[in-house]
Amino acid sequence: MRATIPCPECGRALEVPSGAKPGENIACPTCAGVSLRLSRQGEEWRGALVRRASCAAGEEEIILPDGVQPGDIIECHGVKQRVTYEYGAWALERA
Repeated sequence: MRATIPCPECGRALEVPSGAKPGENIACPTCAGVSLRLSRQGEEWRGALVRRASCAAGEEEIILPDGVQPGDIIECHGVKQRVTYEYGAWALERA
């Protein structure tokens, strides 16, 4: 039997790919933009929501650091940007 983890957004059981390693990301095929970072606790797989936002200085989506909170300042493309969270979405705005 293959290991699965639940998507925190829709509850769908996501299959952990064979050969997966802790730290890798898997995407939910049902939820737009939702992916999980894999970790293991003993023999059990876990998934933590990966926070993403569009860079305010560039045109790509970036993965936000673990533990980031609204109001934090991060630097991307040499520009300081404030992390925001509104209406269920993470974003960056020039600080």
